[in-house]
Amino acid sequence: MIESSMLSSPVELLIIFMRYWGTSIFIGLTFSGLLYSLLRYKWINFSNILNRLNTTLDRLTYIAVFWFMVILIPWSIAFIIMNVGFHTHSSELHNSALVLLNFILFAVSIGFALVTYQIITISSFKNLKKHKVLDMSDWDYIKGGKLYKWPDATYRYLKKIKWYDQFYLDTRKVASHIYKLPNVVFVSPSANKGRIEEKLYDIFPKKIDFLLMDYVRNIEGKVTTKSNGKFTYVDGSFNGNNLKENLSKVDIKFADIIMDIRGCLWYSTNKDDKNGEGITRVFKEYYKSIKMGGIIIIDAAELSDYEVMFNSFIYKATNYVCGFQEVSTYQKIERFIFKDEFVSKHFEFEAIGKGSNSLYTFKKIA
Repeated sequence: MIESSMLSSPVELLIIFMRYWGTSIFIGLTFSGLLYSLLRYKWINFSNILNRLNTTLDRLTYIAVFWFMVILIPWSIAFIIMNVGFHTHSSELHNSALVLLNFILFAVSIGFALVTYQIITISSFKNLKKHKVLDMSDWDYIKGGKLYKWPDATYRYLKKIKWYDQFYLDTRKVASHIYKLPNVVFVSPSANKGRIEEKLYDIFPKKIDFLLMDYVRNIEGKVTTKSNGKFTYVDGSFNGNNLKENLSKVDIKFADIIMDIRGCLWYSTNKDDKNGEGITRVFKEYYKSIKMGGIIIIDAAELSDYEVMFNSFIYKATNYVCGFQEVSTYQKIERFIFKDEFVSKHFEFEAIGKGSNSLYTFKKIA
């Protein structure tokens, strides 16, 4: 129990902090550090069991933080206001606040262990990827991974905001010349489960041939190829940076439409990128893979960092999708594309749609 006499110096506050949270932090540090060491020096291999465990701990962390914010913080504020409203003497209020503080300290002790584990583990996984020991992108989308259910949740969210119908209407306006062709090849190089593409297939005219690929080889729960030959998900691992070669493997010379929704272009750059070479490389590959007059379509919703963090937090804590969890492809590449000589020379840009349904198109013109 914390007493008011113990709150007289920073040293005593540190002692109190370590008394209540030191063990939790130590447990989080020890567990995450042990896991990193075992993986880094290859004493163990990452497995489905470890992937499920990591996913569970990640989810529990967000759930704990969520309920702490939803219940304990408002309750604490209400408790203090109520005491003030009833003109409680300052000493009584102080004692009551100390009781509440003790409760909160005990309540968040588990949360501290989880948060510590998550912070260290995220950094550890980045280091393991850097040393080519483990790439979590190979595990996130398989059953038990952190993002296994995300494509399905995104599919439902896009359906809710009528994204699919608007996509068809908007792209018909900007690419009317393509929709008039007797046969159209629609390629998605980073399809993941393919739920978005399958919904578009249901909406689009049946003269359009959908071709889906992804870098991840075995994606559980992905859509199946249709027997009519108009919707094909090609099995195997296909890097979007080699799209031209990938298309040749299935006897397709050129695409009419390439849809890259948080896919190859999205992953081609990051915040530390200084020159956008990865973006240029992907555009050069797409240029070789698309017909003259063909278009590349990317997502272009404008999201602030706050919106991204909030949407991600709500999804991980409640499994409810209230918005996109990442910035759009356009937001990631916009600082490079307008000054990229290759892209400016060979493509015509156009923004279409509004809000969450915003898209950006690149028409091959030279």
